[in-house]
Amino acid sequence: MSWMTNKKVNTRIISILFAVALWLYVASEQNPTEYKSIKDVPVRLINTETVGASGLVIRDPQQHKVDVNIQGKRSVLAEIKSGDILAEADLRGYTRRGVNNVPVEIRGLPSNIELVDFNPKTIKVNMEQISSIQVPVTLVTEGKPMEGYTALPPVITPGEVLVNGPESVLGSVRVLTAVMKLSGASADLREVLAVKAVDADNNSIAGVTVNPGTVEVTIPIRKTKTVRIEPVMVGQPAADWEITETSLSRDTILIYGEETVLQTIDSIRTEPVSLAGMDKNTSISVGLIMPEGVAPVDNISSVTVYVRGVKTINRDISVGSVNFTGMDEDLRLSDETTVPSIRVTVRGREDIVGSLTADDITVTANLGGLGEGKHSVALEVKLPEEVQLIAVTPVRVDVELIAPDGEERQ
Repeated sequence: MSWMTNKKVNTRIISILFAVALWLYVASEQNPTEYKSIKDVPVRLINTETVGASGLVIRDPQQHKVDVNIQGKRSVLAEIKSGDILAEADLRGYTRRGVNNVPVEIRGLPSNIELVDFNPKTIKVNMEQISSIQVPVTLVTEGKPMEGYTALPPVITPGEVLVNGPESVLGSVRVLTAVMKLSGASADLREVLAVKAVDADNNSIAGVTVNPGTVEVTIPIRKTKTVRIEPVMVGQPAADWEITETSLSRDTILIYGEETVLQTIDSIRTEPVSLAGMDKNTSISVGLIMPEGVAPVDNISSVTVYVRGVKTINRDISVGSVNFTGMDEDLRLSDETTVPSIRVTVRGREDIVGSLTADDITVTANLGGLGEGKHSVALEVKLPEEVQLIAVTPVRVDVELIAPDGEERQ
């Protein structure tokens, strides 16, 4: 009887062990132990305050990442994400100028997950000495004031701010304000604007601080008016030089001021331009004389005056005939009246006077109102345009008027 009982017990124990073994086999087949690689796990820097306490700053801060290999059951691994793994690099004790190789530690894995490996084991953290410089603030604007108004240079308070950061970036750092809108403005603008540090391409620079972080900006807005510029010429050019043209580098100028003052101004005069003795084409920079209460937009304070001219000459030309006009139809010139050769002295541009001939000159004696007898009549000379009469020799001619038949009129 006891033998039969023992046999039954042994049979049950074997059955239970077989069932457990079968369950373990099935479980291992359905949920096996596997490996998993998780890429780009972000590395968190801790104890960063020790860097600043050492008078250093991290140059070119970046997000370091590591790849982590872990082992565990398939069902557990399926739930593990990059954010579930904590990768840390402790900066305490790694605060020297230059590149620091800081070890990375992996934390926060569940107890049923085994860390197999991770790479890289260390990250390179470049540290640099902190420096400070004063940097002028540059205003960023958008739009334009109302038509007929202009924005004067801004008043920025403070005009410079203190920038702290790595020595390597401070040499090219600039400080810009937030955008100040000018669109449609017709009165002074005032605003408090945030400032930021940027590089030469206006990209924000990480790892630097700006103090103070805001500035007060005032932009005066003034009424404008466009007026003409009047050149003032004094003196005479050289005797053999004729001015043919004067011009300016600009004919008008935009000025600003109080509206009541602008209404009284239509032109701006230049400082005197001396022509004395000028004998060649000349360019002269002269200042503008601004009336009280106005000023030029864009700080234009001078213009260039261009003086152009040509060489002139004097020339004697002989004219062999005189036109007698206005003579009474009942009279004629006596045969004893002779016309001398007339010498006409003219002056003008070399290219014109040089090609002048006697046919281009008309010498006239007006006999109108003269009766029979002998008379001394003044000569009149007609010349082409741009030719000046200097002298005519003789200035008068002697004529005798007689009746056509040679007899005296009754």
